[in-house]
Amino acid sequence: MKDVTGRFEKESNIEISLNSCSFSKLVKANSETWRLYPAFSDRSPGRWRSIHFREVERYSFALAHWLQQRCPHGRCMILAESRLEWPLAFLGVMSAGAVAVPVDAKSTPQELATFIRHTQPGVLLVSPKLRDTAADAAAQAQWQGPVLLLDIADQGSDALGGLAPAPVDFQAGSHRPEQTAVIAFTSATSGQPKAVETSAGNLFHQMTSLRTLFKARPGDVFLSILPLNHLLELSCGMLTVFACGAHVNYLNSILPHEIKDALKQRGITHMIVVPLLMEMIRKGIERNFVSKLGDRGKTLLQVLQAASSLSPSNQMRRFLNRFILSELGPRLNTVIVGGATLDASTVAFFSNLGIHACQGYGLTETSPVATVNPPGKIRRGSVGRALPGCQIHIDAQGREKIGEILVQGPCVMNGYLDDATLTASVIDTNGWFRTGDLGYLDSEGYLYITGRKKNLVVLDGGKKVYPEEVEKALSASLLFQELCVTGVKQEHPSFPGKITEQVCVVIVPQADLRQQHDPTRLQSLCEQEVLRLCRDLSAYKRPTRVIVQLTELPKTRTGKVKAPLVQQQLSALNS
Repeated sequence: MKDVTGRFEKESNIEISLNSCSFSKLVKANSETWRLYPAFSDRSPGRWRSIHFREVERYSFALAHWLQQRCPHGRCMILAESRLEWPLAFLGVMSAGAVAVPVDAKSTPQELATFIRHTQPGVLLVSPKLRDTAADAAAQAQWQGPVLLLDIADQGSDALGGLAPAPVDFQAGSHRPEQTAVIAFTSATSGQPKAVETSAGNLFHQMTSLRTLFKARPGDVFLSILPLNHLLELSCGMLTVFACGAHVNYLNSILPHEIKDALKQRGITHMIVVPLLMEMIRKGIERNFVSKLGDRGKTLLQVLQAASSLSPSNQMRRFLNRFILSELGPRLNTVIVGGATLDASTVAFFSNLGIHACQGYGLTETSPVATVNPPGKIRRGSVGRALPGCQIHIDAQGREKIGEILVQGPCVMNGYLDDATLTASVIDTNGWFRTGDLGYLDSEGYLYITGRKKNLVVLDGGKKVYPEEVEKALSASLLFQELCVTGVKQEHPSFPGKITEQVCVVIVPQADLRQQHDPTRLQSLCEQEVLRLCRDLSAYKRPTRVIVQLTELPKTRTGKVKAPLVQQQLSALNS
C-alpha cells in the first residue's frame, strides 16, 4: 500500500508540474516518478541507444546551467536530425528559460543562414552530422557565437556529454504562460516559411489536452519518424509522450521496410504520421495480397475487411487480422494522423485491422493541434472536435454551410516574429485565427475539411471544385504513386480563344509501372484510371486534363505536395 501511495503522490507531482507551466518541474517530476524507465531511444548504425528519465534530468539540467551562463533568456537554435540528444537539447533550453528555435535538419546552408539572420540566436546546438553545415551557414550569416555539439558520447568541453552537472543549488529558468518559448518555421507549402512564435502556454495546453484524450502511459512505445522541428512531432510526439512517461524511439527513415522492422523490433504501440505514409502502408498491404494470390488476394482482403467491420470488438478485429498485424507490427494499436486530410476509406481500412487511426487538424500557428478524433470517438471523414478550451467557427457566406475555418483559444500562437502587420492579417482583435482552410461543422461539433481557400478552383459559370475531393477519389488507385489536382488556365475545349480555369491532375505512376510501359502507354493507362475513379463525381469536377510526370512532385519535409508550385509549373508549360 505504501508503494502505491508513493507512486500516486509522485504522479500527482507530474500533474502539478503541468499545471505550473514549468518545463524544469516536469523534467524533475518525471525523473523522480519514472526513474530508470526508458524515455528516448534512437537507432545508430547497427544498434539502438537508449536513455532513461533520470539521465534526461541530468543532461538537460547540465545544458540549462551552461546556457544560463552564455545565453540567459536568449534564443537557442537547434539543428539536428531526430536523435535522443534532440529532446535533451530542447528540454535544456526550456529549463534555462530560453527560447528554442528548431530548424529543419535538411536545410541548406543558405536556408540556415536566412534563419540565423531572422532570429539572431545566441547559441547553436548542433549534431555531429550537421556541424559543417552549421559552420557554413554561420559564415554566410556572419554570425559568431558559441556552438555546442549534441553528442552525449563526446566528453569534450564543446559537447553535451562533456558538460559539468548542474550544481546542487541550480535554479532553473521559467517561462510565463504567455511568453514565447519556441520560434517555429512553417512548412511553407507556398512562398517563404514564416517564423511562428509559440508560447509556453500553447505547449502545455497541447500536452495536458492530448495526454488526457489519448491516455498514453508508461509501457507504451512510440515511433517517431517526422522531423522534430515540425510542431506536430515536437508537441505531440515528444512533449506529450514525455508528459505521459512513455517511450519515444527515433528512426531517421521513411523507407517502408525499415519502419516495419522498427515496429516489430521495438514493440511499437503508437505512431504519429502524415496521410502520405498511411496511404503507402495501405497500398503496400493491398499489393502484397495481390502479388501472392492474384485476383483471389484482392477478393480475400475485401472479405476480411467486410467481416472485420462487423466485428463487435476491436480485440476481435485484431484477431481476424493477426497475420497482417504480425507483419506490420503486432503491438501497434494507435496511429495519430496530422499534416493533411486522410481519406475516410483509409481510416476505415485501419480501423478494420484493429488500429485506431485518430485524425486531427491544425497548423503551426495553432501549436499545432486544434481538433482531434480521440480513440473510441472517431468519426470517419472528420478531423475531430476542438481541443478543450478551444473554439472552431465557420466563416460562411449567407446560407452556405462551407466557409473558412477560424480557431480561437489557448492553441493560437502569439504571432509572427517581427511582423505585426502579417499577424494582424490572420488574428483579429477577439483572438480568432483565420486558417485559410475551408470546411464545415456537423451538429456535434465535428469538423470536416473540404479544401484550402487558395486552392479552390472556380470554373466558368461559377461552379466550385475542391481539389482535395477529387484527390480523395483518385488516391484509391494502386497505379498512382502520388498526384496533385489543381486549377489551370487554358483554352476552353468548346470555345476556341476563350481562356478559363479548368481542373487538371498531375500524376506520378508507380515505379514498376514506369519501368514496364513507354510514355504513350502510361498516359493512356492513367487517363483510363482517372475516368474510372471519377465516374461517381459530378461531371464538372472531373479533370479535363491529365498530365503524367515521371519525377516526384515538389513536397514539404513532411510529405505535403506543394500545390502552388505544381500550379506554377503548369502555368509555365501553358505560357
